[in-house]
Amino acid sequence: MSIFRDLGIRSIFDEDHSIVEKRWIALGVAATGVLLAVVYTWTEKDQENVSVRIIPARRATTAEQSTYEDSL
Repeated sequence: MSIFRDLGIRSIFDEDHSIVEKRWIALGVAATGVLLAVVYTWTEKDQENVSVRIIPARRATTAEQSTYEDSL
């Protein structure tokens, strides 16, 4: 997913939904210019490789857009 290439990506740990696996929530701009909210897991395979599993991805809400813009 292209938001992981966004230099302004904002990612926080999702403590409320990380009981079975560690989940993260990210806000970032896709290559299409759309701001997305993505929930994902991140597993390091070795020092150079990671596995990212996207759980859901959707357009960011107005509140999420404000959060992203305020953090830049």
